[in-house]
Amino acid sequence: MTVQISEFVRQAAAAYCSLKGFHATQTISLGEAKMEAAVHVAASGRMHVSYNSYHDPLAQLEDELAGEPEFVDDDLAGMSATYDGAHTWVQDPRTGVTLRKIGRVLYSPIRGVAALGELGFLRTLTQDFLVRDEGEGVSAGRPTRIVALRPKQRHRSLLLKEEHFPVRKATITFDAETLFPERIEIRPSPESAVALFAPPDVPIVIHYSHVRLKPPPEARLRVELPSDSKLFVEDLVPVAQAADRLPFPLYLDPFSAAGFAPRSQALIASDDAHARAYVTASLERKAAGGRPAGLTIRAGNYLSRNMSRRRSKLSDQGEAVELPAQRGRLLDRTERLPAEMQAALQGALIELGWEDDSGIFWFLLGENVDASELTSLAHAVIEGARTPEGHTREEDDEAAGAS
Repeated sequence: MTVQISEFVRQAAAAYCSLKGFHATQTISLGEAKMEAAVHVAASGRMHVSYNSYHDPLAQLEDELAGEPEFVDDDLAGMSATYDGAHTWVQDPRTGVTLRKIGRVLYSPIRGVAALGELGFLRTLTQDFLVRDEGEGVSAGRPTRIVALRPKQRHRSLLLKEEHFPVRKATITFDAETLFPERIEIRPSPESAVALFAPPDVPIVIHYSHVRLKPPPEARLRVELPSDSKLFVEDLVPVAQAADRLPFPLYLDPFSAAGFAPRSQALIASDDAHARAYVTASLERKAAGGRPAGLTIRAGNYLSRNMSRRRSKLSDQGEAVELPAQRGRLLDRTERLPAEMQAALQGALIELGWEDDSGIFWFLLGENVDASELTSLAHAVIEGARTPEGHTREEDDEAAGAS
């Protein structure tokens, strides 16, 4: 005898609350964007993710426009990420690099929403949603029960928290025996952040297959670093203190002299064992009655995935720029965009990159900053990093050691 839908939903919520963990292959699709990953989820929220495939056209566009994404399609396919409750360890077996990030950072095509292995909404399903029976079915030879959901409220304000439900409606296909949600179809609400990246009337579809309802072993959630691996640890520091945390000189005086001030803290990733690091800092210059100018600085004695893509793009598409004792490459990233996108930007995104004599890579991305000013800033950085006598700091260090 089929149980009433309200009772079935309560049973599904109770089954999830008693679940100690699970393993599954998870796919997420949103229009042309799609990813597939093996997920191993513990009840504590700790998780291990192995990316099998990844495709995100929006990230590809963002990479073409400003080079912003940390990783794009080919980068993530084959990578793994482990969230230990405090940090996320992103491992790339092809390069032997492990990146320890602050907090929970698991990549998916759904922006701003925790989607990988995330089923916590089931705990309060009956309190938060109106439910409707959509009948029974069969999937992969197993009986299913389909439930339609609609939020009881779009927004709920409580004394110490705000709750917002970013969906118009959703449909969940449950395994009728295990009560595990094998398929979730979500229609974002128009005002949600997700809707900004989703094609109109295209649902988000999340599918779980090869499900095993048991907690992952501790070994799966423990990060093992090979003896020859490179571990980069991320940290946020005030821009003014960034130079003191790096194993290479970071001369930023020309930017403050030009009126640029930090927008936020600098992000440093450092491999202390090998004295390698890279840094990203975002600056802004206010303009009275005009559009502010933005400047993103990336520098390091190691090329991250992002910096490596930038270097290749500048090499392939940029034009040569003469700088003191070295040659730079300059690229107007907006030139190849459609005219309507150029108009929406209201100013060019111009990038200048170079490698100095000591092996430090620099990339300056200007928003509403013209090529001549970027070049002047690069000149000032290069010249300012040298002593008044014309020697590089590296040469002076060697001389001091010899004496």
